[in-house]
Amino acid sequence: MANNKSIVAKAFKFQPFSKKQLELLSWWTKESPYKDKFICVADGSVRSGKTIVAITSFVLFLMSNFNYQNASISGKTVMTARRNLVNPLKQICLTLGIEVIDHRSENFLELRQGKTCNLVYIFGGKDERAQDMVQGLTLACSLIDEVVLMPESFYNQLVARHSVDGAKIFTTSNPGSPWSWFYKDVIKRLPKINGIYLHFTMDDNPSLSEEVKERYKQLYSGVWKRRFIDGKWCVADGLIYDMLSPVNIKHPDDIPYDKAEKWYIGVDYGTANATAFELGFKDINGNIYICKEYYFAGRLEAQEQGDYDSQKTDIEYTNDMRQFISDNEYLTDGLTYREIPIIVDPAANSFKLQLRRYHMKTKNANNDVLDGIRTVATLFSQGKLYISKECTNLIQELHTYSWDSKKQQLGIDSPCKVNDHACDALRYLVMETQRVHSIENVTRRIGL
Repeated sequence: MANNKSIVAKAFKFQPFSKKQLELLSWWTKESPYKDKFICVADGSVRSGKTIVAITSFVLFLMSNFNYQNASISGKTVMTARRNLVNPLKQICLTLGIEVIDHRSENFLELRQGKTCNLVYIFGGKDERAQDMVQGLTLACSLIDEVVLMPESFYNQLVARHSVDGAKIFTTSNPGSPWSWFYKDVIKRLPKINGIYLHFTMDDNPSLSEEVKERYKQLYSGVWKRRFIDGKWCVADGLIYDMLSPVNIKHPDDIPYDKAEKWYIGVDYGTANATAFELGFKDINGNIYICKEYYFAGRLEAQEQGDYDSQKTDIEYTNDMRQFISDNEYLTDGLTYREIPIIVDPAANSFKLQLRRYHMKTKNANNDVLDGIRTVATLFSQGKLYISKECTNLIQELHTYSWDSKKQQLGIDSPCKVNDHACDALRYLVMETQRVHSIENVTRRIGL
């Protein structure tokens, strides 16, 4: 196949293992008291080393016990599986003397060592349709990363494929909701389903310095700290941005407009619901400042006036956008409405089309809600995200933005969909600032 590629990677440099890491590395071996277990669950805090060790354990188990068999590795998406699992797997295999041939077009790996050869299929398990991908396969072992983020149907279908004698499943995850299907139906039932449970903290990773541990502890707050640092399965309840403080709110005169590196506009678009624009910039130090907002509550306006003609059309919102930009005295270097990227909800197709007809630059927003919320929360906690006092609607929403308690009982982390339009616009803008657009940007930032 033209698209097959042999491994090109740096060898992985193994560090001394902790006791907990050694358990994960060797749980399936003949000397282990857990050798007859079918499932291994490794959960806990970030940077605890569980994923790298799980990959190593998975590869060793597969290549020492099977030949000409199928295996699988899964992430939330194929892209994340390749980034978080395949790339380090290639490095680990190079260190272990295992050749990896990557069949990228078909998303599987060929692992070869001497006369031993096994195939490893790469799956993304982000939604209910993912289960269809694994139907018909017979598997000897699987590694499932961030399994708590996947639907139960995908997990169940994958488990059902392990009919080879001696088959085993490796799973890793940061903790989530104790109401999630994985916690209730897998972790709490491990003795009944022949499983082993290994819980990790950052202290289980001997390669982390105390300085690094402390830095990670400062990155998160609220539910993210309890899950990612403390390693606890806990409910996401109450205010989402409970780390927001007066420090994050700036008077317009205190915002360093002269240090603006790039401007953005985040847009949450609604017809009956509110439409919000948030204008901000990222400075040369990576700080983000939200300077100005536009907010129109179409349904509220219609109700107050008793006239549904008061709801605005795409053309009217587009004209408002042009005015919103041209009236901004803070913009530097003579930027016009044609030059600032407008980050829009991917579902707002008609509005994006209208903006483009007026020669405005539009980009689809990253609409991964939880990842976006976590990123915004982290930047607030780090003191790298600031809101102008002039953005009154956004500030009001940030102080009331809450987790949905009803969905939490179903094991789903989700914000209440009430008064969240400015928050969504902020999230779109922030996620766009976190993208790496070019190698030139990277080299410039690090001074090369």
